[in-house]
Amino acid sequence: MIAIGTFTRSSSFRVGALFTLLCIGTMGFILYFWSLASNQTFLREAQAALGAERYAMQAIYETGGETALVARVTERASTAETRNLYGLVRSHRLIAGNLKTLPELVFSPSADSALLELDWAAMTTGAEKSFEGLQQVLVTRVELQNGDELILGRNVDDLHYAQRIGQTFSWAVVSLLLLISVVSFWVARYVVQRINRMAHTADNIMQTGDLSQRLEIDSNWDDLSKLAIVFNRMLATIESSVQSIKTVSDNIAHDLRTPLTRLRNTLSRFPAGEQREQALSEADNLLAMFNGLLRIGQLESEQQRQGFTAIDLDSLIQDVIALYAPLAEEQQLSLTAELQPVPYFADPDLMFQAVANLLDNSLKYAPAGSQIIVTLSLRQDIICIRVEDTGPGMNPNDFHQLTRRFYRADASRSTPGNGLGLSMVEAVVRLHHGRLWFVDNPLLTASGFGATITLPRRSVNAPDCPR
Repeated sequence: MIAIGTFTRSSSFRVGALFTLLCIGTMGFILYFWSLASNQTFLREAQAALGAERYAMQAIYETGGETALVARVTERASTAETRNLYGLVRSHRLIAGNLKTLPELVFSPSADSALLELDWAAMTTGAEKSFEGLQQVLVTRVELQNGDELILGRNVDDLHYAQRIGQTFSWAVVSLLLLISVVSFWVARYVVQRINRMAHTADNIMQTGDLSQRLEIDSNWDDLSKLAIVFNRMLATIESSVQSIKTVSDNIAHDLRTPLTRLRNTLSRFPAGEQREQALSEADNLLAMFNGLLRIGQLESEQQRQGFTAIDLDSLIQDVIALYAPLAEEQQLSLTAELQPVPYFADPDLMFQAVANLLDNSLKYAPAGSQIIVTLSLRQDIICIRVEDTGPGMNPNDFHQLTRRFYRADASRSTPGNGLGLSMVEAVVRLHHGRLWFVDNPLLTASGFGATITLPRRSVNAPDCPR
């Protein structure tokens, strides 16, 4: 079957894989920046900013004294953002800054700063208790040379909130990218399955020649369904054209059969002689040709189902071999059979003719000393009939033309025949819902030709076929 063998070799999978790699790369960047935006990172940045503020205040005090420091603290407290804390304390009394109440600060002995939970609103407004509750504040203090104490602080509760928002957003983006990756693979697999179904149907049409089959249409809005609709229209047009050609051919064969029959009867009344025999032979060939065309037309239109019955395929094939055994012996050909008992529901006359045509084909073209093997086997639910020889064979590139009406290879032009034998076999096999194909050098003898018929074990027409 001409289709995408594995999902991983399809272009849809490659596009999905590339898109997934891009999503993974994006997720890697998000996770990396997420790691940078952790709590400790925020705290380190707040501590660095607070340390720089502390160093600046100490430098102002050392260069300008208490007056310059008070002015600086007052300026920063009046213009600073509401999330910063400034306080200059002397003897437990605030002399500058934006503190309204002095908090109780507890520092470890070796640390000059600490992350404390304080009532921020109460400290900055002077209220006893605020409805906002405790918030995390990064606080540092500096003991000045004159005994005063400088308190600096930064409310980091909003940083934690921003970090939680960032984490939530990152999780949402990562989940969305994972979902997009899964959906992209699902869409790619869906597209590949659709294409494989279309390819399977198209390949089956080519193998069986059944132009009545149509591609499956899932919807009317996607591109593949629109493509399937166009292909189905094309198949309908081709089927109509082929049917018209077959109808014309069958009508010609039907209309000419009667005058040809009268012509033969007239020739038979001529005086005996070589010319009469040659004319009768040609007339018989023409009648056989037109009868074959009509028979094939009836089989292709499935008008021959009334002859179906339960048969033993091995016995039927044995009868065909018995019929052709004397001819094979006369031509010094080795004709052997390997037959497995197989019951089947079929038209015995048509199956007999199909096997006989294949065997007759081998007998015509196999030279003296060649081997012909007829095999009947049952593999699971498939019946296999093979007729194989060690004759000269033919070019495998011409196999697709063998079932074409009147087709004859150049090497067989001198051999009697009308080019309808394999067309008849194919029509019979299709009537039984089977398949016919050809094999080059089937017996591995450097040359040869093989024809294989496969049939479903339980015929579609069987009411209760023995198994």
